[in-house]
Amino acid sequence: MREAVADALGRAGHELRFAQTVREAEQALAHRGSEALIIDLALPGEPAVSLIRRLRSDPGTRAMAIVVLSERNHEDMRILGFEAGADDYVCVPFSQRELTARLDAILRRRRQGAPEAPIEVEGLRIDPLRRSASAAGNELHLTPAEFRLLHFMMTRAGRTLTRAQLVDHLRANETAIEERSVDAHINRLRRVLAPSGHDRLIQTVTGVGYRFLS
Repeated sequence: MREAVADALGRAGHELRFAQTVREAEQALAHRGSEALIIDLALPGEPAVSLIRRLRSDPGTRAMAIVVLSERNHEDMRILGFEAGADDYVCVPFSQRELTARLDAILRRRRQGAPEAPIEVEGLRIDPLRRSASAAGNELHLTPAEFRLLHFMMTRAGRTLTRAQLVDHLRANETAIEERSVDAHINRLRRVLAPSGHDRLIQTVTGVGYRFLS
């Protein structure tokens, strides 16, 4: 099952981490933020629904997308998963395309409904409501495309983003954009961030795209 999940979501561009027990899963989530949790109800240790309830009660993980995987396809188990706070319940065996589509739909709804709160990473701050960005307290002068690109990457910190994904995001507001234009925007961002040392947060993933370090 883990290999099937890795194959499906890895090809869709998601960065994955794995845990073999409920305790390992909780420890992994405590050390680094995640957008989503896909959890098998049969994981060893305490009941997986207990972890789901704790994640839903914690303000830091309340907005996380949670998808339950289970071989138990009867109504009582589905209700148990949903009542604990799961967003979706996928039965095993599952279609890889369907799993990816379901997860992406949940993430899309959450991102659209999420408040436009400021984001700060190591002194680099971006405020989408004020349309402002600063590094070490100094204002950054970015073009609209550079601002959107930096915001998009910071909201997905730690995740590898392909050039095609970055192009698709910029095309929502600009019609004339190509993959090589993304490289130009990234180079400009790095030059703007270099005086404060934050240029190191934008990492090139050779042959794929870029990753904003968290």
